Amino acid sequence: MNDKLKTTVRAILLSLALITVNILITNLSFYIAKPNEYAEGGTIHLIISATLFLFSYYSFAKLITTYNKPMRLEFVNAEKKPKFSKVLLTKPYFYLDLILFLAVLFIFDLHTVFPFAEGIASLYWIYGTDAKLYALAYMLPIVILINIFARYSAYRIWMRTRRRMKKGIIYEPRDEEKKSTKGIGGSSKMIMAPPILATMRIVTLVHSKNNPAAANAELPEPDYSVAGTISAVFYKLLLYVVLSVLGVLISAFALALVGPIVAIITAALPRLFGKVIAAIILFIPIFLIFRRFNQRRKFVKSLKKLCRENKYKLGRIRNPYKFLSESSFIVTANGKTFECKLIGARKKSIPMVLDSDGSGIYIHAFVFAGIRWWHYTEEFEFGFDSKYQKILIINPNAKFVYKNRDGEYGELDNGDTVADYRIHTGQSFLNGLNRDCLDRKVKD
Repeated sequence: MNDKLKTTVRAILLSLALITVNILITNLSFYIAKPNEYAEGGTIHLIISATLFLFSYYSFAKLITTYNKPMRLEFVNAEKKPKFSKVLLTKPYFYLDLILFLAVLFIFDLHTVFPFAEGIASLYWIYGTDAKLYALAYMLPIVILINIFARYSAYRIWMRTRRRMKKGIIYEPRDEEKKSTKGIGGSSKMIMAPPILATMRIVTLVHSKNNPAAANAELPEPDYSVAGTISAVFYKLLLYVVLSVLGVLISAFALALVGPIVAIITAALPRLFGKVIAAIILFIPIFLIFRRFNQRRKFVKSLKKLCRENKYKLGRIRNPYKFLSESSFIVTANGKTFECKLIGARKKSIPMVLDSDGSGIYIHAFVFAGIRWWHYTEEFEFGFDSKYQKILIINPNAKFVYKNRDGEYGELDNGDTVADYRIHTGQSFLNGLNRDCLDRKVKD
């Protein structure tokens, strides 16, 4: 069997597995949560089933992609980092997922494969129109987006593997083995903390300046062995079986708690409620983007003013409003020339870890009562070559910036160095440039 035929057969089998698992999970949750025959107008089974469809489709699409050995090995062993768009669009997996979804939707009775979709469509369809068309209208765009997000999540896991291979943390993945290292650890345990203990933890963390989000920030490598793959699939299936059963209890609690509040608001603002919610949802990301943009704008304005007043030579600032590592410029002051690169924090409270090889990670985490309940990392590159002194400017600023020292994180201050990069916040850089002390000797 040639390679193309093997790839096609593998893609078909994986797509069949994905759609089959989602049909089973949605049917199980639908019939467990379905009200008895005497209940009228119940929609909770539709909500639970639709919600679990979204989450399970994402989870299993990510799982199947992550453990796809040929794709993974091709990606992590590539000489040049493949772009996500190329990984997504040049392989048959994504397309087959969509083709099989459409085939199942049109070949089989909608009530048999996706009963929740028929129930939702029946609430809105126009008399005489096939419910499948309504189901297709809202399900297909959602499935496409979820599939892309799921594969991007797997792509990021592979990116993390590439980075660790480059640093020598793990062996070649074709050997399916890992080195032990202090930097690769699991997440904090999901253990409930008593209120008094939680309060003590918060007070202790605040005064000690420890950041639980950054503890063991490196996520563990997936176990790609046959046993590890089977275990991952088994526990994922078990999770959704449990959620199907618990969904009724959880939804009943949520409706009892939130339902009256929503009912009162919708009754008071019948026409404005949806618009207000939509406005709030849109306002938050727009506000965050504007705030980051404004901080960068103020820095660039202050830099140009300082150079103009002191007659420093400032080169062109390339891409000043990109917030990772694309923006750079060269400045000459007091006979010294510096090449600078601007990177920005996603959010001030998100820890940033810089490595001496010119790579870094953002640590996104949910921390409550001194416990990190979940987290994930986002990789980025800041390294560059220059014949001048190299400065890395963090603007917008991050509250927590660390240096990776063999898996242990040490907090950085203005003027500290990571390899041959000197680290500054925007204001610290402007002050140092004005006082001619950017190249002072500080601790490594």
